[in-house]
Amino acid sequence: MAKRQEPIRKSVKNVLEDLLAGHRKAASGGPESALKYLRRTLEGQESMPNAVKAVAYDLHAEAQAQCGRWEDCAASVDLGLAQ
Repeated sequence: MAKRQEPIRKSVKNVLEDLLAGHRKAASGGPESALKYLRRTLEGQESMPNAVKAVAYDLHAEAQAQCGRWEDCAASVDLGLAQ
């Protein structure tokens, strides 16, 4: 039998660095692009560390504010605080 490979586990610091790098790249296309990146990231990362989720929701709220979506911004803040 072949030995089972262990899944690669990133540290919280590495996950945060990945999030910030992806956000920087997406934000260069404007706040709408940043929102799209953050939305996909938050939906696809059920196991994201809570500390990183808090940063992601903060960035999400900031991008929504830049787009003038104040109600959505407040909802993102509430979601971030609930984590």
